Amino acid sequence: MPERGRPTLSAMALAFLVLGAQAFGGPAMTIALLRRDLVERRGWLRGEDIPEALTWASILPGSTSVGMFSYVG
Repeated sequence: MPERGRPTLSAMALAFLVLGAQAFGGPAMTIALLRRDLVERRGWLRGEDIPEALTWASILPGSTSVGMFSYVG
């Protein structure tokens, strides 16, 4: 059952820990996992939020994956 609404800090930390452990394969894999888990499974984000997060992560210095997690957090 999807967890709707505002996530708790511990739920976000656990979700990011799991995504970080699974996200070997570069930014494309990370984006796909982020979309699947946070949009489709948990419902914490809308589908339109992923391209916006990618845009912001692309202009920030550092890894795209880290930038996307920072945006979502």
